[in-house]
Amino acid sequence: MRNVTITLDERTLEDARRYAAVRGISLNAFLRDLISRSVRRPGEQATDELFEAMDRLPKTTVGVAWNRDDLYRG
Repeated sequence: MRNVTITLDERTLEDARRYAAVRGISLNAFLRDLISRSVRRPGEQATDELFEAMDRLPKTTVGVAWNRDDLYRG
């Protein structure tokens, strides 16, 4: 990842820090997520969130096993 420097007035900076802290994330994570969501194509974030949710599901040996690479091969 690359670093970027931005300039904010004091009030905006403090408000952003408070906003991130209330949500339990760093200011950097908050800004990264905000920018990422702002520039993505429609539906791309939903797809990423679906894959993340699927990755969190309990693993099971019953049924068909899958992995992310298999889904893209179709």
